[in-house]
Parts: sequence; C-alpha cells; structure tokens
Amino acid sequence: MLWMYIGIAIGVLAPLMLPLAQPGTLHQFDTILHLERIVAFYRALGDHNIPPTWSTYLSYGFGSPVLIYNWSFPYYIASFFLSLGSTLVDAYKWMTALAYILAFIWMFVWIASFTKFKIAALVAAAWYVWAPYRFNINQLRGAMGEEFATAFWPGVFWATTITFNKRYTLGFFAGTLLWSLMVWSHPPMFAMILPLWLLYTGIQFLQTRDIRAALISLSTLLVGMGSVAYSWAPIIFERRFLYYGVYEAIYPDNFVRWTQLLAQPDIYEFGLQLGPTRYLVFYSIGWALIATGILTVYSLASLRQKWAGIHIYQLLFLCMGLFGVFLLRPASSYLWAHLPLLAPTMVFPQRFLGLVMFCGSTLAGLYISRMHPRHTWTVAMLSIACIMLMNYPYFTLNKNREPNLDRLNAPVLTTTDVWGEFSPKWIPSDFAQRGLDYAKQPLTTPQYPCQQTSTTIRCQVNTNSAGTIRFRQFYFPGWIAYADDQEIPVMKNADGTIGLTLTHPTQTVRIVFSQTPVRQCSLFLSMIVTSLFVCFGGKTVYTHIKNKIINL
Repeated sequence: MLWMYIGIAIGVLAPLMLPLAQPGTLHQFDTILHLERIVAFYRALGDHNIPPTWSTYLSYGFGSPVLIYNWSFPYYIASFFLSLGSTLVDAYKWMTALAYILAFIWMFVWIASFTKFKIAALVAAAWYVWAPYRFNINQLRGAMGEEFATAFWPGVFWATTITFNKRYTLGFFAGTLLWSLMVWSHPPMFAMILPLWLLYTGIQFLQTRDIRAALISLSTLLVGMGSVAYSWAPIIFERRFLYYGVYEAIYPDNFVRWTQLLAQPDIYEFGLQLGPTRYLVFYSIGWALIATGILTVYSLASLRQKWAGIHIYQLLFLCMGLFGVFLLRPASSYLWAHLPLLAPTMVFPQRFLGLVMFCGSTLAGLYISRMHPRHTWTVAMLSIACIMLMNYPYFTLNKNREPNLDRLNAPVLTTTDVWGEFSPKWIPSDFAQRGLDYAKQPLTTPQYPCQQTSTTIRCQVNTNSAGTIRFRQFYFPGWIAYADDQEIPVMKNADGTIGLTLTHPTQTVRIVFSQTPVRQCSLFLSMIVTSLFVCFGGKTVYTHIKNKIINL
C-alpha cells in the first residue's frame, strides 16, 4: 500500500517538474530580481557577512539594505545549491522544485494525521500543489518567499494536531522549527495564516481541554518567532528609513475581478506562451476549489445528525476561505483603508488567494474523508485526475532565454529594487529609471584605487591635505567610516550618497557597514532563543537515546 501512495505522489508531482527540466529560465516576472538578490546574498556569505546585511554591489553599485529586510530563507537554499557547484539558473529551479515538494508533503502529513485517511490526504495535497494560485506564485511571479511560506502552512497545523494528540515533545520541536521557517520565508504570509491557526488551536483546546497542549502550541509560535527575530524586527523599527516605491498604498489597483476569480483556461492552450488571457486566469480560484466549497456547503446544510468535530472544522475552513475571497474583492476596500496593519503588511489583495487555496484544498481532503469507504478510492482518483487535467493549461513553459551566468562575478548588479522596494528613503526620484546612467559613476570621487566586499570599501587616498570624498554608496544607518583607523563622521550628500570630510593628511579610508542597536538586539534575541532551543533539543534527544539503551 505504501508503494501505491508513493506512486500516486510521483504521478502528481512529476508533471510539475517538467518545466524545471527544460533549459533556460522560467517565464516569471521576478526571475531577474531574485537571481540578482541570490548573487548578492551568496557573495555576502562568502565575505563572512552572516547574516547578510548590506550589499555594496546591488542597486547599480550604489548598495542596498534589501538583504536585511527581505525574507531570506529561500536564498539560503539557493546558496546551498550554488556551493555544490550548481549554476545560478539551476539553483533557482531547485528552489522552485523544493517548494512544490514541501507543499505536497506537509499537506499530506497534516490531513493524514488529522483525518486518519491517507487517500484523503493525497487528494488535499494534490489540490494544494495544483491550485491556480500555486502556479501564480511558483511559475508566473516566481514569488520565492510565498512559495516556501505556503509550503510550511500545513506543517504548523500538523504540529498543533499531534500536540493535542499528546505527542508534546515532537509537537513542540516540529512546530517551533516550522514557525521559524515560515516567518523566515515570508512574514506577511505568516501574518495571513495566523488568525486561522489561532482559531484552529482554540477549537482543538475546547474539544480536548488540554491546557498543556495549548500552552505548548502557543510556545512554538513565540519561540519560532524569537529564533528569527533578526529577520522581521528591523523592518518594524527601521521602516521610517525605507522607501517602498509603488508598494505604498497600491491595494486599490490590485483587487481581483469576478472574471479573474472564475476564469478557466482553454483546455487546448497547452504550451502557449504567457499572454493577456493566460495572465487573467492566474488569479482564478479554479473551478475545482469552487466545486469543493459548494459541496461543503451542501453537505453541512443537509446534515441531519448532531455535528461532529470534523463538521466544525469544515465550517471553519469554509468561512475563512470565503473571508479570503471577500478580502480579494473591492467590497473589502473599507477594511484595507482602515485596518492599521492590513495594507502595509499584505500590500496586494491577490495574496489572499493563498488563503483560499489552503482552505479549499483542506476542504477537499475533509470531504473525501467523510465519504463511504466503497467510493473513496474511486472519487479520490477521479478528483486528482480532474484537477490535474483542468489546471494543466495554467503552466507557463520556459521562455527561450538564459540569464547571464557571469553575474556571480559582476562588479555591479542591476537594481533588485525594480519599484524602489527596500531602498533608502532618500534615493533620487529617477533612480529606478536611470540606474544604468548612475552605474557609470566612479566608486569614489575623486577617484581612488579601492578594494570592495559586500559591506566594506577600503581606498588608498594618500592625501597630503584636507578634503572631501564621495562614495558611490547610499547612506543608511549602520555605516561607519575610518581615516587611518580613526573613526570619522559619515555624512549624507544631497543625492543620498555617503560623504566624508578629511581634516588632515590621510593614507587610507574605509567605510564599513555595521549593525544598529535594533539589529544588534534582534540578532542577540535570535541567537539566545536558538541556542536554548538547540540545547533543550539536544538534551531531549540524549535522554530519549539513553532510555532506549537502558530498556534494551
């Protein structure tokens, strides 16, 4: 039976890997953006800038703090593949493949532990990786953070489920690890799933009255967040220094129309390149998920016996899925305008399609688990085949282009901040449009021979008099300057770059990007929490092994 499940899983996942096996890059909006950031991240690790902060190579050589504030777990994965000798493009594809596999595995594990029906778990997992919005983030947009965060969503529900099944130790360690990876991957997607998880945990507690399990579940959330505090705390406290470009107050232009939510591609569009029509359907809920919602409503409405626990969970995921649809629509504009954290955190209403995808896939698994055993396998196999056939046209194939693989050695990287995202607030207003012109400027003015790493620029100036030096780096909190190893003030020029004033003859000048108090405190918190977690985990494993040996 195990090999049958493995065979079905391979059959579900294999078609998703086909575009990744072709040469060239995927036809994605954010491909170049992520490739540039991966290069900067990988070079920062090579420069012992851990965790990566500033990169002097980004933003056309003017530097960027994006590595501080952007969710970085996927870039660690890409850097791992690069360290094994993978090309830049292949490392990016490995990340995409891993996101698909993790999403499938965690959804399967959760639904299997929750319903005790592995075939229902297979259906939920298949629907989760074959939903239209999964193709949106994995293949159209290339939203690496969302790919991994949504892959970990089912995992935290699984950890909570086994905790309330009195597997406290495993639930604590698994839950903490999964929460930390989710926050590390994409904090907004963490914030999106948090209310649903709290409701789910509350229902579990009301059913079991297990205070210990409830406290452990909440502790996994807090410890998981604390272990990666350095990745989310700085953006909260240093937001005033950042410019968000078009990301500021753009939600009114990003609501989803009914024609998009209900769109379905022509079954004969196999292999066509992305066009306006195909872009439309990537914001579709998908007919399969809509049918699941309708069937769930019907089954709950026609229920004649007393509601069991699974019916409550069906109602929970149905209501949260419908609420996600509401937040996609212009009708929710009042909430977007008046809820303090909604627009700044989520930015795009379309992201709530992820919540709809998760709830719909869960409902599919729950519905299958309630069916008569005689019909379960037949309906399950038909539903998996149906969603694969219906949604295969959503695929984007590889575009016939290969990015410049020499980026790993490029002295200047084009801006990763296509719309000004995570740039210093004082950058020139035309920087995004005229970045190539700005890139022609020398590293220093006057021009001196310099050595450069991700966070340091050291120049031989050999001046015999006082003077000023302009660096082709944006000013940002954290820069420290030294003249012959004596610290000197760092100034912000009118164009947002770094300026130094030398008051005496100087041989060498260097600027070093360091930590601010906020970053130091958040990094210290992460180190303390992670160290305690590892020590506690090591002690638990040691005790478990010792008891096993004693009982032999």
